This record gives sequence, structure tokens and C-alpha cells, in this order.
Amino acid sequence: MSSQSNPRHNITFCGFHATGKSMTAQVVARRMRRQLVDFSEETGKRNRLNLYTIARIGRKPDVEDVETKLIEDLSYRRETVIALDCDSEIYDEALAALGEVSYLVMLDPPFETIWQRLNADNRYSGMISRLGRAGTYNSWQRVTGKRQAADLLLTDPQLSMLELARLVLHCFFT
Repeated sequence: MSSQSNPRHNITFCGFHATGKSMTAQVVARRMRRQLVDFSEETGKRNRLNLYTIARIGRKPDVEDVETKLIEDLSYRRETVIALDCDSEIYDEALAALGEVSYLVMLDPPFETIWQRLNADNRYSGMISRLGRAGTYNSWQRVTGKRQAADLLLTDPQLSMLELARLVLHCFFT
């Protein structure tokens, strides 16, 4: 074992919509007694709470500005579990930056499983009607093209959130 400390002190869950990132991150955070940050929720909060920033810079910050600042803030946190939204304007940059301080866990079940989950969840009805199956498939391929960045790739759609959490904990913390 090396005497150097591991700079990766967080866990970041990434992947396409409806793969279970947020729910698995919640289970892992609860079991490890760590703080949970849902990237899309935190970005939304920061977008709404920008009066100070507007006064300071003279304009409402762009989504990319907010996301860049959030990634910077997360890079300094310790013992945090992060659920990274693939809809982020700067998803690639987020993966690279967070990969330096986090174990990256990509949840990537087959597209058919994702398509069924998306159709069963009303939150995604706008995306499905806008993109259709082919557009959704293309978006999924763009996200899964980042598989090489992951420290752990989980593709089995039969695993429950609890089983996924146990596997992550076993791989990185035993």
C-alpha cells in the first residue's frame, strides 16, 4: 500500500436519465453518512438564489457559469456523494474535473431498459415527445460514449438500488 493518500475522496454517479443515479447515490450517502449533492437540484437552487451574484456581476449568470462554479465547489469538498446529471451544459468537463477527486460510477443499463423507465416516468414525457425514440437513443449514445472515464461501469438492469449501493461500497471501501 502506498503512503500517498488517495485524492479521490468522493463518489460521483453518472449516466443517462432514468438509470438510478440519484436513488443509488442517496442509498450510498445514507449508508456512508456522507453528504449528498444532486447536481441538477443544486444547479436549480443556485440559479434561483442569484440576487447577490446578479448585483456583483451586473447580469444573471448563464447556466454554464452556475455549473462551472458548482463543479469548482464540489472539487474542494470531501466525503460527498454526487449524482451528476447528463443534461449538464458542461457534462464532459464535469466528468473530467470530478473524476480527479471522485470515484466515477457510471450506471448504464441497456437502452431498452432506459426507454421503458423513461416512458413510465412522467418527468420525462416532454423529452420523449421532443426527441422521440431515435433522438433519445442518440443522446444516450453520447452519454455512454464517456464510459472510459468511469472507474466502475454497472450495466445490469436487474440490480436493485440496494445491490448497486452494496457493490459500489464493496469496490471502493473494503
